[in-house]
Amino acid sequence: MVALTAAAFVVLSLIYSPSYMTRWAVWQEADTGDHERFPARDIAAAPEPFMFDSPSDPRGTTEEVLAALETSTSISGDAETFLEEMGSQALIVIQDDTILYERYFGSFERDSIATSFSVAKSFVSAIVGIAIEEGAIGSADDPITDYLPELLERDERFGDITIRHLLDMSSGIRYVETGLPNGDDALTYYFDDLRALALERSEIEEPPGRGWHYVNYNPLLLGLILERATGMSVADYLAEKVWTRIGTEFSASWSLDSEDGFEKMESGINARPIDFAKLGRLYLEAGMWNGEQVLPAGWVDASTRPTVGGPAGYYPPRMEQPYGTISHELYWWRIARPDGEYAYSGLGNHGQFVFVAPAERLIVVRLGERYGIPAFDWFEVFTTLADHIDSESP
Repeated sequence: MVALTAAAFVVLSLIYSPSYMTRWAVWQEADTGDHERFPARDIAAAPEPFMFDSPSDPRGTTEEVLAALETSTSISGDAETFLEEMGSQALIVIQDDTILYERYFGSFERDSIATSFSVAKSFVSAIVGIAIEEGAIGSADDPITDYLPELLERDERFGDITIRHLLDMSSGIRYVETGLPNGDDALTYYFDDLRALALERSEIEEPPGRGWHYVNYNPLLLGLILERATGMSVADYLAEKVWTRIGTEFSASWSLDSEDGFEKMESGINARPIDFAKLGRLYLEAGMWNGEQVLPAGWVDASTRPTVGGPAGYYPPRMEQPYGTISHELYWWRIARPDGEYAYSGLGNHGQFVFVAPAERLIVVRLGERYGIPAFDWFEVFTTLADHIDSESP
């Protein structure tokens, strides 16, 4: 058995690469410590950090937040005990630029680094919107082969896929998770040449626009388009166009597939919790940051306001929840709430959330070592918090 396993490892190393197979075998599942494993490209902090306000009655606002959380059907008993037991690293609740609640759990502290996992996709959406606004990319409806013509050599059907299809997870690209090294989750996370992976191994399964399927080749292809359209690395473009313009307190980084390589795109923005909240504030303010239009307002609205999209059966049934109807476009999860209001969130593996309820002007950042509860149950927690938080809290 040992000899057979060793032989299989050698064969798969020849098919993929020894580095990839070693990562897959040794690292196994994605982990919140992965920012220490991958090489990364640095992202500088803002020259003038923005500081959220402190409440006039910290104890009162803390008690109010915890009481509101405890009305959630997903929480039983004491809210802080629940948060700790569910593997939380941080929870920050901000309303009207005032921090109502900020708590770090276990050994995690305010300046500890957390990796975004798929919250990175929401940052990717922002810089795609900026690249379109600045003219580096023509339109979200451009065929991806305008920028990646070599895909046509493998399959002419790539010419039917637009940038919007990549952003809406409706590209029709095949995505199969096997739990083995040939699985697409493992390949798109651990492979040591993600450019080649996206260009050479992505395959068409169905025409674009027919259904919503979460495919990590989509952000990889977007990263290639951004590189070619802007002439910059994706991390450098994010730093210049967003990170240094939204008052971030800390520097950050973006994990790479290899030394001086390609950003992981589907994940891997490594930052402090308070700076993830700045992304929420940017979208809450319709792309404005203290008088400067950082992100086009129309792009924000299209990203966050729920719409009815796609044919019947486009979304899986689980997107219909008691607290609202979930949709996903432009790499944001949107929640149409029963009272006619809406909310939206970035969402990443292990329970990373940047949640915004615009009617209540509420931002919630939850980072964790694990989900603890199903991902969509966290949306119930956050929408319940929004429903019960006092608008006059600060």
